[in-house]
Amino acid sequence: MTHTLASTLASYLKTIDQLEPQSLGGRQRTLSDQDSQFLRASLMRQQRFNNAMIVVAVVLLCALFALAAFLLLLQRNSVNAVAVISGTTFSAMLGIIAFLRRLWLDKSAMDLLLFACQGLSPSEVANLVTSFYFKATEPRRAVRT
Repeated sequence: MTHTLASTLASYLKTIDQLEPQSLGGRQRTLSDQDSQFLRASLMRQQRFNNAMIVVAVVLLCALFALAAFLLLLQRNSVNAVAVISGTTFSAMLGIIAFLRRLWLDKSAMDLLLFACQGLSPSEVANLVTSFYFKATEPRRAVRT
């Protein structure tokens, strides 16, 4: 099971029958407070998972820094070893920081959606999530001229 904001929103849209294209004039599903509660519960579960991942990534980042500092002090007389240790550590830290940035963006979007769920009606929440899902999380498609 993938744990991403897009999959959480897709499961909500599937629940309210708005993930697939709708036919014009067809019967639309009536949205209820249970639908908004389902979205809130899903987002909160996703948020708890992301918070745990943030803690793990920060601990990993600190441990990697400490390990690199220790190895650099241990191998301070070898220029080649210092270069390899520095380069490897720097590239690994960049990967962790990119992962943390993605988590931060997802966390910000989830906070916004959770806040919106509290003050909007179920139909307005559905419109917001539908717009957000199809405009922000789906890859942009090239327009052919």
